[in-house]
Amino acid sequence: MGPCCSSSVDVEDAAWPCLLPSEIEATLPDGGMHKIWLASASYCYCLLISGAATFVDVRGREAFHQGHLFGSWSLHSLLHRDGNAATSTSTSTATGLKSLCDLRRVVIVAEGEPLKDASALKLLGLLRQFARPSQLLLLDDLSRFQQRFPFCLRQGSDSSPLPPCPTELLEPGCAARSGSGAVRVPALYVGPTACLEPNLNDVLRSFEIGAIFQLVEEDEACEARHLRAPKGMKLHTFAMANSGDEAEDEDAMTPQVAKVATASLEAAERIVAQKVPCFVCGPWSALVAAFVVKKMLSSSSEIRSNEELCIFLKDRSPSLRLTRFAQSALNWALPEEHPGSSGLGPAPVSAPAGARARQLRGKLRRRLKEEEAEVVLRTVKVVLEKVLTAPSEERFRRLKSSNPRVCRELLGSPEALQLLKLAGFGSDEVSGDLVLASAVPLGPLQEVLQALRAGD
Repeated sequence: MGPCCSSSVDVEDAAWPCLLPSEIEATLPDGGMHKIWLASASYCYCLLISGAATFVDVRGREAFHQGHLFGSWSLHSLLHRDGNAATSTSTSTATGLKSLCDLRRVVIVAEGEPLKDASALKLLGLLRQFARPSQLLLLDDLSRFQQRFPFCLRQGSDSSPLPPCPTELLEPGCAARSGSGAVRVPALYVGPTACLEPNLNDVLRSFEIGAIFQLVEEDEACEARHLRAPKGMKLHTFAMANSGDEAEDEDAMTPQVAKVATASLEAAERIVAQKVPCFVCGPWSALVAAFVVKKMLSSSSEIRSNEELCIFLKDRSPSLRLTRFAQSALNWALPEEHPGSSGLGPAPVSAPAGARARQLRGKLRRRLKEEEAEVVLRTVKVVLEKVLTAPSEERFRRLKSSNPRVCRELLGSPEALQLLKLAGFGSDEVSGDLVLASAVPLGPLQEVLQALRAGD
């Protein structure tokens, strides 16, 4: 027994959100009822290319060599070498299985229906006896998998690597189950820009991708517009902020966060409006994908917060990473506590808070000279933007009365003080600081900020 390009990589346990395999119960050879998962072709693909599970093929050696699943182990010989392997405790059997036990997820590839396959049942019993993985998955239809992802199977080769492949974040038809009547994209894929190389066009076509969204840095936009999309696919190029522009100074960073978030929201809206499967690549693809997933699954109870959204992205595509800067842009556009934050873009201004904020802005401008009023308003906006950028940062939620700028531009201005209190800040009677308690929802703060921005 030996591995064929084994994909054994340890992964963290994470709550599996939506679009996941079906949980079933089965009577295994040890006589007990056990919970296992029947995994769809698309989900198995995600696990395969990300190395998030060990794939074990229990088919015969001939079938394995004629067309084996990349990264899978062949255990047919081991299972039948010791006769009744389901109850065997031989050293060789235990050693062979334990060599695969560094993963918490194991996917079993069998002929036909796995629960009716003798080899699959033997392996399930052995895994329960020697390995005890926390998740056992059965690939329910290898032929369907082969039709959708033919490049993941190898003909008589155990060393040829997988080409750069997209990851399926939203499978075809999944968004239609979100309960919304809006136009939905049939599927969403993310991956490296290398997927656009001409020799990999067949990989993209196997997903029936019709629209490619390439996110490029601003200084590369002109060059990227000369690229040609594969035949039958439309290429959309979005110029984003440079990846290395994360300013150290918080005041300088906030406008950049807003700029990135705005561009990402625009790209996400364009993707949601498509009627064909879309592929997203390039810098900020994780952020754009997050906005699309949040919009498409807005009615899903499994994604209630930005943290759960990040877990979803990591689970479906472990290679995706939201940097601190991208996380700030996500929080800026989708404040956690706002009741309407499941959609894309800032929530609408409510009449009372928005109207009151506009009144205070006008009153301030009438009382002070234009330059002085704009300094105060800019400081108020920076304070509110910092909170939205990083809601969990306590230092952004406390404005110290000992700070000269706070005293001069905020505490010394009745209108500024009322704007902050309208946004949720309160006075600390002991220190005199202005404090936004963690329990205070961010909806009013966002409404005040939106009203102030509207007057720029």
